[in-house]
Amino acid sequence: MDYLYFFRSLKWAIAFVILGLLSPVFAVDIEVVFVKGNAFKVSIDSEKLPLKKGMLIQEAETLKTEKDSFVIFRIKGHSTHRLDEESEIKISSLPYFYEGSDKLEQGGSFILKVGRILSDVHTEDNGESLKLKTKHTSMGVRGTKFLFGINKDDTVLLSVNEGKVIIKNDLSGNEDFVDPNQSLIVENDLNFTAKSRYDFQKEINWNVRDFSYEPKAQRLRSIIAKEFQQKKRKWVRNNIALKKDKESWIKKEKIRLEKVRELKPSQSLERRRKKLRKILKDDEQVKKKRLNPETRKIIQNIEARRDLRFRDSIRKERVRRRIQDQLKDGSLSEPTNEPKPIKPPMPKPPGGSGNTEDPTKRKEHTGSNEF
Repeated sequence: MDYLYFFRSLKWAIAFVILGLLSPVFAVDIEVVFVKGNAFKVSIDSEKLPLKKGMLIQEAETLKTEKDSFVIFRIKGHSTHRLDEESEIKISSLPYFYEGSDKLEQGGSFILKVGRILSDVHTEDNGESLKLKTKHTSMGVRGTKFLFGINKDDTVLLSVNEGKVIIKNDLSGNEDFVDPNQSLIVENDLNFTAKSRYDFQKEINWNVRDFSYEPKAQRLRSIIAKEFQQKKRKWVRNNIALKKDKESWIKKEKIRLEKVRELKPSQSLERRRKKLRKILKDDEQVKKKRLNPETRKIIQNIEARRDLRFRDSIRKERVRRRIQDQLKDGSLSEPTNEPKPIKPPMPKPPGGSGNTEDPTKRKEHTGSNEF
């Protein structure tokens, strides 16, 4: 009898393990695929750890590579990346999928502080799969292969091999789409230059999974700088082409939203959002505690006035709605522009001077200034 119970329990245990392995992962991690040379990750607690094959990278962690080093990492079902030598990138957020689906609910986001990254985003979703940023320049990416880099002098490079990438600058307001086999260079992380087909794109190793890749960042920078000075042209906004590309992206986004309308949101993403809201709230409270008493009192007065204005606006809104409701049900008539009737003057008593005041009640004037 005991043996029968044991085998039945074992059967159910195996079934649960298989179901667990087959169940989809909705919040994916970044996995290190290959490391050459010295590469590290810096955790949220500022702990520096050497990168190794199979290591997982979490949100808000930073990857760094030294000279003659590079690291290849991937996001399962989403993208593969190669971080070049002397580079640093922060993983702002991971991509999240809808529950039980391979459709993206939210794309990933990286911040490139220095260096270069080659990315192959292979999701088939029409939405924005990945966003890459510098301090002032950002790129929206769908399924595409591209090289993105920023030098120490804040020169930003975007070179596209496949697909289409939108690039924007927060300070200048410049915005453009870069097509396959085109490159766009942003000077001082601010000013766009005209996108063009550069020969240096042939020098780029576009195989993101090439483990035999040899980092030659200095040589590539020299080639890019030389050709850029020869072909440099002023960037001019093409409003017609920009509008056409934007309409195409908006149309694809509408199609994507229509497909995912019935899908269940990711519970992992919702937990992350709640956690972020709590962190922001805690940070705000910590900042207030660090303030000196005078500054804290000033902030409290400002917040009190703000709350008073808010309550006053709510009170006015309630009065306005109450008047509207009374106008609708007819209990209050709307004001008209007709002039008010003028009251006729009161007739004067006969034989009098018009003063109807009782002389016995008239207060005697004493000559003082008191009233």
